[in-house]
Amino acid sequence: MNELSFRRALCGTLGITALVCLPAASAATPPTPEALSAQVADLSARIKELESALARLKAATPSPVPASPTNTNVDARVRIIERRLEVNAEEAAATRAKVPAVSVSEKGLAVTSPDGNYELKVRGYIQTDARFFLDDESQSNADSFLMRRVRPIFEGTVAKQFYYRVMPDFAGASVTLQDAYAEWRQFPFAKVAVGKMKEPVGLERLASGSELAFVERGITNNLVPNRDVGLQVSGELLNGKLSYQTGVFDGDPDGENVAALDSSDDKDFAGRVMVQPFLDAYGPLQGLGFGISGTYGSELGAADSPNLGAYRTPAQAKFFKYRSTSSATTVVDAKGKETSVTLSPSLETTAIADGDRYRFSPQGFFYWRQFGFFGDYVESTQSVSFADHNAPVTNAAWQVSAFLVLTGEDANFKGIKPKANFDPVAGHWGAFELSTRYGELEIDDAAFAGISNDKLGKALADPTKSARFAGTWGLGLNWYLNRNFKVNVNYDETRFHGGGGGTLSAPLDRDTERALLTRFQLAY
Repeated sequence: MNELSFRRALCGTLGITALVCLPAASAATPPTPEALSAQVADLSARIKELESALARLKAATPSPVPASPTNTNVDARVRIIERRLEVNAEEAAATRAKVPAVSVSEKGLAVTSPDGNYELKVRGYIQTDARFFLDDESQSNADSFLMRRVRPIFEGTVAKQFYYRVMPDFAGASVTLQDAYAEWRQFPFAKVAVGKMKEPVGLERLASGSELAFVERGITNNLVPNRDVGLQVSGELLNGKLSYQTGVFDGDPDGENVAALDSSDDKDFAGRVMVQPFLDAYGPLQGLGFGISGTYGSELGAADSPNLGAYRTPAQAKFFKYRSTSSATTVVDAKGKETSVTLSPSLETTAIADGDRYRFSPQGFFYWRQFGFFGDYVESTQSVSFADHNAPVTNAAWQVSAFLVLTGEDANFKGIKPKANFDPVAGHWGAFELSTRYGELEIDDAAFAGISNDKLGKALADPTKSARFAGTWGLGLNWYLNRNFKVNVNYDETRFHGGGGGTLSAPLDRDTERALLTRFQLAY
């Protein structure tokens, strides 16, 4: 009870007493002076009791503390600071919404727009190789150091659903455009790409040059196309268990990149289907995959552009090419001076692609823990003409490769990621992998048909210069210092039938090629 309430109660009490006394006085005879004195004394005692209670109430109730001017100023300043912090946070959030996200990692540089719809990735790889040919007494192949690949890669997305990739190569005497294509990726089961890319044929060919378990690809890659310009549709079904690629391209010779401009109206159709039936299972069969790929088209070459491939060993030495002969003639000038002039190849001296070309390639792989294996077979048929002679030539090749990771990491078609990066101070040496392979390539007898009387006649190839068979095997040791740096050391040996000189009726075998290949690779 506060003071105000107390006073109202007091007044009410006094009022009630007066009202009670007045009627009683009026209704009876007037009181005597002694009675009135007693009543006044009684009322005085009651008033004193009430005043005493009021004093005790005041003492128990603390007086309100008036607001200090200093406290008021501090509160106002605190509110101002809090609002400033809120404004700064709002401005920072708005700024972050406009600034791209930038990250640098073992996978390269990535710049992404705030909404995630636009992305640019910059990465690439550099390969420095050494080739040493052992027992090469004829010096037909030179030992050399070389820059094998110097390839920056620019890729990313535009408007979220459009992917792009551009990859030049600076390793050669001139810059070569390896990849340049755009792909619509809204639907994973039907992606559409257009530009220059790898044709979907061959198992090892489709692996990146930075992910190879050997310094060079195997012998079957002589018969499959490389990069080409065209349009491709690809996709994955059944949660990745089934994948496919199909497209139309200008058309590549065996093992070659397409020319800058296609000289023929005919195009190649290419396709590939791969199945991984146990992809989502756990166990040894999870890493099993197999499929088939192929091409079909028609090709017409010219004397200065035969559109026929030349075949190479794993050490990149040519061992087979179709016939192409430059002729020489004697020119007499106005003064009667004779000069020998070399004429360009003509259709009378050069074999050219002329007609149907088709390939097919069954292939498969298996990876389980530290072990990996893959193999493929390729058969390539091309109609070839020399002068008025035309014949289909079917060449075939196969290879098998096996891998074993010595340091416990899982084998992988895309390379090994070490458990611990190279750090000799800490006792870490990266990852080590052993690899081995064997393969053969056989040239169709039709390529050498028509030889008689020790003359080439209408033969499409010269058996004294081009081998009709090559069998190759190799061993390799791969050292992954970290995810980005790798060292390869390979020994490859290739034996031949034919291609070593002699006579047309009795050609000699080319000397067995023994080569030591090394590679230092930085990929980021």
